[in-house]
Amino acid sequence: MIKPSLAELSQNNKYNRYTLVMATAKGARYIIDKENYEKEHPQIEQMHSVGAKEEKSDDKPVKEAIDMLYNGEMFIKFPDEDKKEEENE
Repeated sequence: MIKPSLAELSQNNKYNRYTLVMATAKGARYIIDKENYEKEHPQIEQMHSVGAKEEKSDDKPVKEAIDMLYNGEMFIKFPDEDKKEEENE
């Protein structure tokens, strides 16, 4: 893995390696499950294809999950953040 680097993903040491690995693994599992669901239910894909059609990527699910983290399409949320948000309200 050359791009993005671990330092770029950690966002100035906000996340450690374990957190990044777990988030990437969960993201990759989500991508795999979504692809499997679309294969098993082609009628769902036809309903969504009325609008803009997504391009299928040849990247592996782990690489896609890393790219999603880097681009901000997927984010890491800790359980403590929910409590902090409730206290601020």
